[in-house]
Amino acid sequence: MSGRVPVATTWLQSCSGCHIALLDLHEELLDLLGSIDIRYSPIVDVKEVPETDLGIVEGSVGNRDNTEMLLKFRERSKTLIAFGTCACFGGIPGLRNLFTREELLRRGYVETGEHCGWNSAGGPRTSGARAIRQASQPTCAG
Repeated sequence: MSGRVPVATTWLQSCSGCHIALLDLHEELLDLLGSIDIRYSPIVDVKEVPETDLGIVEGSVGNRDNTEMLLKFRERSKTLIAFGTCACFGGIPGLRNLFTREELLRRGYVETGEHCGWNSAGGPRTSGARAIRQASQPTCAG
């Protein structure tokens, strides 16, 4: 493994799309793999983040676990790269920072349910056979 750069990667709160983009390098991925040594990654079965030359982090920090992982990567990586929109700017998960926790919970669990045919008490707004159909399919497409 001499001459290969030790690398660790992780994703925090995100869709993991940036890691998928790395896999989308197709044949060029083989050239890349010849010059790196992946020591830690969500797709490798390693439990502890090792000392490494290059750390690559995708995703935004959304909870304590994410914070702890990011700090471990900073501590154990000679160079750390924030990879992707979520890591650099917050991305879609970062939009929650524009609202209070109460606004987010109301929108996510009350207003969205009402839009899908559920009342604020958690039950269907209609009765009879239609309500039973709705109860068996509490998700909505619109």
